[in-house]
Amino acid sequence: MHNRFQLFVERLLAYSIVISPPIAGAATAVLLIRHRSRLGQVRREPWTVGVFALLAVLGTISALLAESQRAAIQGPVGVLVLFIAWLVGWTSVDHPKRFWRDLQRGIGIVALVTAAWTLRPFTLQFSMGALTIPIAVPHDPVAVFGLGANGLGPLLVFGAVLALGRLHQQGHALDRFEALAIATTALAAALMIGVRSTMLGALAGALALMLSTGLSGGLLVALVILTTAATIYFRSEVWTSLMDLTSAGQRRKLWASALRMVRDHPWFGVGPYHFLRANTLYMAGDPDLGLRLGPHSIYLRMLAEWGIPAAILLFLWLFSWPIRLWGRRMEIWRWSFVAALVAYLVMGIFDDPLFTMHVSAPVFTGIGLAVSDLRRSPSA
Repeated sequence: MHNRFQLFVERLLAYSIVISPPIAGAATAVLLIRHRSRLGQVRREPWTVGVFALLAVLGTISALLAESQRAAIQGPVGVLVLFIAWLVGWTSVDHPKRFWRDLQRGIGIVALVTAAWTLRPFTLQFSMGALTIPIAVPHDPVAVFGLGANGLGPLLVFGAVLALGRLHQQGHALDRFEALAIATTALAAALMIGVRSTMLGALAGALALMLSTGLSGGLLVALVILTTAATIYFRSEVWTSLMDLTSAGQRRKLWASALRMVRDHPWFGVGPYHFLRANTLYMAGDPDLGLRLGPHSIYLRMLAEWGIPAAILLFLWLFSWPIRLWGRRMEIWRWSFVAALVAYLVMGIFDDPLFTMHVSAPVFTGIGLAVSDLRRSPSA
């Protein structure tokens, strides 16, 4: 009975973490409480604990110096949430391979809704008392489960790379077919909503998978290219969207503005969640200012809002995982999380939903899950 309840909550978390953060938060709390005896073992991870403790300190200082402390405090809170996401993966998931598959399926659901919405826009939301889960709502260009295109793109590619890894997992042919369907649907959906970095991120993830799968992984690269070509062939307007360079000019302006913020506020930035406020000054008089766009880069967002020390600390931590898991790269379920992280970091050059929990929480939970040795059912 206890094991069945544990599995139910884990599966609820795997699906809800990309669909409904409130439900995912409740599932996380249940899992951490059930496995509170394991939390003391976090001392085995001084690197992670130290990084997040320093980020909390730097973020708090940045928030105190910011124009609006009420808005800026969301930054340190976001870091805490991401640490908890890592922690639940590291300590509290007893069926890691099941979670790995269910997370792919959850992202597959997001991909299906996204593709369906793109083909024929509709409005759909689920309400239960005070809880409302927006499934698809009118937005430009798309909003599915509360995410716009710049959030959906990295999430869909993250799930696609995990599914590409499952294609090399030994198992039933039906399981591999499902993984193929998830990978191609997620990549196609990301392309259909016009996320230009989709192919770049997916190729980076597929190449990272080749470090585990060997030369046979080259088929994954071919699959990414063929999926892209098929999507463009059947929906020619995708090519028009991908080739529209209007946003490229806007992005260059935003990047230049972010770099000026880094120059003027190198130590603690302009404050978490303060890019738009600061940009009003840095792009004063520019006709594109009215679009109220973010910096479109997780790297520039951290540098501009948090300062150079915090940005270096966070990205050193993120980039350390491929090195730390190198010796376990032949465990494809673990290494696919690393490959998906690589795809996320590559797409992060052009997108900035770093503290959007639908997007980053699965990444951080996956990192914790991949590195953990505290498993109770390692083959489940």
